[in-house]
Amino acid sequence: IGMRHQLDKLHSLLKVIDPELIRHLNKKVPNPSHPGEQLYFCFRWLLVLFKREFTIDETMRLWEVFWSQHLSQHFHLFFAAALLTQQTREIIAQDMSFSDVIRHVNGLADCIDLDLTLMEAERLCRQLLAHPNHNLPSDLHDVRPQLAWLGPTPNMD
Repeated sequence: IGMRHQLDKLHSLLKVIDPELIRHLNKKVPNPSHPGEQLYFCFRWLLVLFKREFTIDETMRLWEVFWSQHLSQHFHLFFAAALLTQQTREIIAQDMSFSDVIRHVNGLADCIDLDLTLMEAERLCRQLLAHPNHNLPSDLHDVRPQLAWLGPTPNMD
């Protein structure tokens, strides 16, 4: 799918799982031409599938997870959402402008805990699966995880 479409889907996903971040971005980019425009700072992530954020070994491991289509063929969007939800508190507490968010996100390279973020992305997949289908934005129906692929929730303690 095209970049604009991916950014729009990521925006819709965040509206469901992190509305506080979306409210903040709505104040900083009040009249976007399309919803995903508020997430242009994620462009690099989606273009190179996080290659610049991790070591080569971590990148290959991450790509294998994406290619397996574990939980969802759009798992990379859940991973991006997990990264952003980990930053929401700081973004809001510092009242970051759009430019500040771009700098902040670009500064995350080599500082991201891959395992923690993968677990958070899986948690977000499961959260979306538990969300009532009739309350989901229509553009998220194809992003929603496939029930048949989900096993029991692992113990993450």
